[in-house]
Amino acid sequence: MSTTAPARAPLLAPPALAPGDLVAVVAPAGPASGERVAAGTAILRAWGLRVRPPASLPPARSPWLAGTDEARADALVDAWCDPEVRAVWTARGGVGSHRVLDRLDLDAMADAGPRLLVGYSDVTALHQVLGARLGLAGVHGAGVASLPGLRPTAREALRAVVTGAVAAPMQGRPGAPGTALAPVVGGNLTVLAAGAGAPGVLGARGAVALLEDVGERPYRLDRALTQLRRSGWLDGVLGVAVGQLTDCGDPDEVRALVRDELGALGVPVVTDLPLGHEPDSAALLLGATVALDGDAGTLTPRGRLARRPADPRG
Repeated sequence: MSTTAPARAPLLAPPALAPGDLVAVVAPAGPASGERVAAGTAILRAWGLRVRPPASLPPARSPWLAGTDEARADALVDAWCDPEVRAVWTARGGVGSHRVLDRLDLDAMADAGPRLLVGYSDVTALHQVLGARLGLAGVHGAGVASLPGLRPTAREALRAVVTGAVAAPMQGRPGAPGTALAPVVGGNLTVLAAGAGAPGVLGARGAVALLEDVGERPYRLDRALTQLRRSGWLDGVLGVAVGQLTDCGDPDEVRALVRDELGALGVPVVTDLPLGHEPDSAALLLGATVALDGDAGTLTPRGRLARRPADPRG
């Protein structure tokens, strides 16, 4: 069967990147290895992009944070509001993005115009608030420090998405039958569950929900899925695209858990999609339309970043 409930409108797609564009690297969550950030920066420069390294941040009391909450929020806002910056690319995920959300000057960010945010994992919290409050799509893709660890094909797929191509169709496994055509929202499962019920959250009503995770035992995945359901985040969802659940226990046990929990929603479900924390992870434009086929086990992206208007000065 096909999902017949109305889909929401896609989010506004920021302009795609072009050679010579300036990318600002920010660290809104955990600290990243300087060597890995340098290696990832070299990759972006090889794509023809200019790169501004992350700002030096005052240390936080907690070693799992890249800097104080105020400094991480200010660095993000400053990068976003710089008129020369075309994309804000996170250094890595980790933990801590939720802590900066209430410190962001979203009015100033809205006035600055659309920018591209690239990141995944803990950066899901930022994609949620920028989608809900600014109506902006963003790229679920590897942070700068993770770029060197991607396989060449996955790295090229990410480059293609940020420069304006439609992502290639993705093959997973059938989870629950049916089809859905709607914008995709979501990202990291436990980050979504931690933010469910908080202000400024972009729920899954009228959308396909993307869920992926790493390093969580099955009982913790169960808890997170239950929180999404009980909080109402999954109310009105039209389909669920489950990405990689890496190092989360026995794959068959995890797959059975996901199918049991999500199958009860009565919407199409696809599991084992190449989206998450692994070297072959693809990139996906969150907020853009996708076609989900629970019978064939496929996710087919339909949207892309916007073409930048021609400079009237020639």
